[in-house]
Amino acid sequence: MPNLKQFNQPGLFEVLLLATGTTLGFQTIRAFIASLTWVLGDRLGLGAMMLGVVGLAVFATAFLGGALRRLIGVSKLRVYSGGGSGLSVLAIHFWRGDPVVDLALAMLGTACFGIFITNELDLVRRRGGVAPGWFVLGILSGTTLDVALNGAFGTYDAIGQRGALPGLATVLTVALLWLSLARLRAGAAPDENPSGTRALPWLAIGPFIFLQLMVYANVARAGALTGWGGPLAFGGVLLAQLAALALVAWWLQRELRRTWLVAVICGVILLLASLPVADVAAWRAALTLTAGQMAAACLLLVLVRGLCVPLPGASFRGASVAGGIGMVLAVGLIFGYYASYQIALPFSNASLEMVAAAVVALAALTVAFRRLPALLQARRTWYLPVLAAVLLLLPLGQLAFRDAPLPVAGNGLPVRVMSYNLHNGFGADGGLDMEALARVIEAAEPDIVALQEVSRGWVVSGSVDMLGWLSRRLDMPYVSGPTAGPLWGNAILSRFPVIGHENREVPPPELYLRRGYTDALIDIGGGETLRVLATHLHHYDADSQIRQIQVPLILNAWGGNTLTVVMGDMNAVTGAPEIELFRDAGLVDAAALTGAPPAPTFRADDLKRRIDYIWVSPDLVPLAVTVPGSTASDHLAVVAVIGR
Repeated sequence: MPNLKQFNQPGLFEVLLLATGTTLGFQTIRAFIASLTWVLGDRLGLGAMMLGVVGLAVFATAFLGGALRRLIGVSKLRVYSGGGSGLSVLAIHFWRGDPVVDLALAMLGTACFGIFITNELDLVRRRGGVAPGWFVLGILSGTTLDVALNGAFGTYDAIGQRGALPGLATVLTVALLWLSLARLRAGAAPDENPSGTRALPWLAIGPFIFLQLMVYANVARAGALTGWGGPLAFGGVLLAQLAALALVAWWLQRELRRTWLVAVICGVILLLASLPVADVAAWRAALTLTAGQMAAACLLLVLVRGLCVPLPGASFRGASVAGGIGMVLAVGLIFGYYASYQIALPFSNASLEMVAAAVVALAALTVAFRRLPALLQARRTWYLPVLAAVLLLLPLGQLAFRDAPLPVAGNGLPVRVMSYNLHNGFGADGGLDMEALARVIEAAEPDIVALQEVSRGWVVSGSVDMLGWLSRRLDMPYVSGPTAGPLWGNAILSRFPVIGHENREVPPPELYLRRGYTDALIDIGGGETLRVLATHLHHYDADSQIRQIQVPLILNAWGGNTLTVVMGDMNAVTGAPEIELFRDAGLVDAAALTGAPPAPTFRADDLKRRIDYIWVSPDLVPLAVTVPGSTASDHLAVVAVIGR
């Protein structure tokens, strides 16, 4: 049992500073990447090249760390960069206006974090002793805390949500960061130290951040890949983080003579864990996640311990250059990963995870060929089991008190169906607002909802599991219909039991953003079943020929059966050849039979075209069709009451 004096030991605040700084840094990076994509790219129309330039410019501010350290000193730079990161997070959370301001604030927070993390390494290198151990534990505690907060709020970052609990979590995290800064300011290291080391391997920090954001700290991705419910996926990722943290804490208390061998083994494990594998069993996905995170954590420890061992005649002034290169690598890897859904690249995006893993492994190996002393004593890490016990209460509490949505029995026809393109969770103004989307669906009171542009862990969309979040928020079970990999595509929410379903691709397979449809059979009660085909066709206006290839596949799946609804974003206006294929096959355009001219559905803030449809088999009758007005997405939803 620790005594009160241990709460005043500098090491505890070093860890707390790095933990809160890393957590807030990850949140601002996700906010920045998302805002860059949906505010500058989608709303303001900047091309991919300009988005890349802006992204690189923001991440490259890490290069300024060296000049700023020489200008104001490492101690003041710690306060300004760490404090600025916290201030930007508070401003993002409490700002209620135009998302352009959110983008600017996220830029500031991301820039501060890039400078902060390298400056902290310089500080611990100057202090020596056990400081490198605290540094590594701080970063890993930060990734763990990030997972805990992300999972606790349903994979929807607290800084982007409204409400008392997200606000409390955000304010408390920033307050702990500022408290740590205040506590450590008086004991900061001197600004000059003649000893140094070769800092170039520090560039691995960028690929390490990339792997955390994309894979190891991504609860939504884990849930989509394993098929587990929210609390189970959350608990699995959190356990992987805690296992890595415990392993590093154990290692810090020992002197290993063959660190290079450990680095080789961990490098191989990390590379194997990064191999692209399709349709892997859930337990294997969980095991791979845990092994990969433990290997990444050990490699980070090797890297930092090696960087903090002084070498005669070496200088550490290249740390900012290495850190800048690392941050540029991070944004380059992120943009390269998602650019493959828009342009042709000579590599698959999954291979970038292996590239990042290889960079981390090689960087650690370059500093591993020397004997490194033990850095910590066991009594100095008493807080770790306390942290683990507290954090594990979060997924356990969700599992115990958050009931999974359950289907209810229907009464047969009529039923209310809805089709809604969610625009990856972002409104027409470019702001992420899942609650606004939920309210549009909730107000329509649908029994069955066909969703398009459903993102589950995409960093460019804030890493939210949109499907899991909406399912819990609306209390509606779901059927996932991924098309472009396992993390993006279509879905169906249904209050009624889904008897069976399957997902099928539509050609051509060489599309950057693959398309498909979900075919579900739903028990609507009264001894009746309704077949629902939900789809999202190819989106380029000029590519009608491609959609004319895709539509017959969906019509063949229908096969002229009764009690069938086909709905989705068809990306074509009324009268287009691909739309006429539906009509010629005998399907009935629900909106065309309600008496009034069909309302446009796109774009929500400048309505000109109808591209979202609900089609029904000839035995069904659309009793009412509405198009609720909202800018929660760039599309309007289409709602129809279907009877006989």
